[in-house]
Amino acid sequence: MRNRDLFISPKKMRSFMDAQVNKMLKGKDFKASQIPFIMEIGNNEGVSMKDLCMLTGADKGLTTRVVKALIQNSFVENRSESSRTYELFLTERGREAYLFSEAAMEKMLGLLLECLDEKDIEDIRRVSAKLDKRLDELYKY
Repeated sequence: MRNRDLFISPKKMRSFMDAQVNKMLKGKDFKASQIPFIMEIGNNEGVSMKDLCMLTGADKGLTTRVVKALIQNSFVENRSESSRTYELFLTERGREAYLFSEAAMEKMLGLLLECLDEKDIEDIRRVSAKLDKRLDELYKY
């Protein structure tokens, strides 16, 4: 077995996740691509743009565009006293989107993981935590 045989195609995973989440977002005012930003802002109230880039793994340009759209659509507000910096917080509408997104992600991941037993899921948690830590060591955002 080759190392590359251990991984699920990121494209396949992304396509599945986007399709599932987009079904759940019918009639909502935000997009699947905005969910990681809503989730990270909700988990890290007061986050800066630089830190949001790191947390989402998105580049500065994409982060800026998404945050501007979220602010324009009243999901997020910038509470920084300076116009040159950001301290991002969810609005009430943003908190609703956060809770909806959290539930949608749980439902989608539950659908994906239903073919696994508890031991398999625990193994994935353990291995994922190790890989996440290793990525932090190898990749400086």
